[in-house]
Amino acid sequence: MDGSAGDGRTVYGRVVPYGETIEFRDHDGTMKRERFVKGALANMVRSWRRVTLAFEHGGGFHNTIGYGRELLERDDGGYATFRLYERDADKAREMLTESHRGLSLEFLPMGRDVLEAGVILRQRVHVERVAVVTDPAYLGAGVLAVRSSDVEPIESEGTPNLDQALAILAEVRRSRS
Repeated sequence: MDGSAGDGRTVYGRVVPYGETIEFRDHDGTMKRERFVKGALANMVRSWRRVTLAFEHGGGFHNTIGYGRELLERDDGGYATFRLYERDADKAREMLTESHRGLSLEFLPMGRDVLEAGVILRQRVHVERVAVVTDPAYLGAGVLAVRSSDVEPIESEGTPNLDQALAILAEVRRSRS
């Protein structure tokens, strides 16, 4: 342990779910769909400590609230641990537990995009930053715990109704467009 036990500066969450398809507006205004697949973050496991944790999608020093510690790929998504910077930890901890529970990747695609039935499959990406947000593009991406140490959290029973909830949300999003 690094002496951090009990300080509440360790953030754990799913940074991206695998298999969830979203719609997004590209930089040119075109509506597109994308889905991350298992293995998309595999090349980031060793370099995760270079990934920063930021408030919203703003870049720069003043928006950076922490840094990556560990990345694990599981069947249902990429899970990461971050460390909050001490100076802003109280404010960041409150945001992460109250208003900014979503996580959003800022990434560069690696290699060619693969299309499957009009959906861009993200097979390999380079993550530059993870933003804490109020409304993540991927519903399954979010803060799971703000812990007092780097000890792996106890496995949960999962979310038994996640697929149903995602289908309902997708329908609501479609009806808005």
